[in-house]
Amino acid sequence: MLKSLEAVGELNNTLVIVTSDHGNPLPRSKCNLYDTGGRVSLAVQWPGRAPPSER
Repeated sequence: MLKSLEAVGELNNTLVIVTSDHGNPLPRSKCNLYDTGGRVSLAVQWPGRAPPSER
């Protein structure tokens, strides 16, 4: 997808968000309020607006 956006010159005009889910079958998944039950991965690419490695 990123290569296609770059090929048409729209990569720098596009907010890209990638997230995931840890799933229910894993131990200590979403059945509680611990951090492992509520936190999931998130990666954002937004050239000129979201600096690299910012948390």
